[in-house]
Amino acid sequence: MKPKEFEYLVDALKSLPSISLKSANKIAYYLLKSDEKYYNDFISRIIDAKTNIKQCMFCNNLVSNSYSCDICRNIDRRNRHMCIVTTVDDLYKIESSESFYGIYYVLENELDYKNKESLNNINFEKLMNTINKFNINEILLATNLTPNGELTASYIRKYLVEQNLNIEFYRLATGIPLNSSIDYIDWESLKFSIKNKTKI
Repeated sequence: MKPKEFEYLVDALKSLPSISLKSANKIAYYLLKSDEKYYNDFISRIIDAKTNIKQCMFCNNLVSNSYSCDICRNIDRRNRHMCIVTTVDDLYKIESSESFYGIYYVLENELDYKNKESLNNINFEKLMNTINKFNINEILLATNLTPNGELTASYIRKYLVEQNLNIEFYRLATGIPLNSSIDYIDWESLKFSIKNKTKI
């Protein structure tokens, strides 16, 4: 019988995204075998990140000790174009492709066909505030090309159209395969998809 403290540690690790029970056990054993300096440094970095990292007040990008991110503060990026993505990782992926030069908005979650409560995942008040703040007239809906991603893009477009905003909407082109996530796409395919975006 394993100590209950070990089981609690495994449960906590298993709750992390993409961590299986087997992986959680391996990580737990590794942490217990680590020397005190490694363990303390590890814990300190978690606390430091949790304490200092916040969300940009406009786009939900990660920031440290600031209210807005570098992208939103960059005057040269204020070309009235917005790219709506699901995660911060998607934002960084698109930035790395050097194919989009406007501002972003990170949803953090997509709608789920199987969960009606997921409609509450989208903070439309904040999205509208950001659209008005930057006087947006073009939006690239860069949610994943999966059923939930398509549902999310369609729902956002429908909502914003109903607000009578003068905005043109675009979707990623088919350089990205269906049922794929932004985070796993190579830069060239992503760049092609953004440059050949389709109006919707």
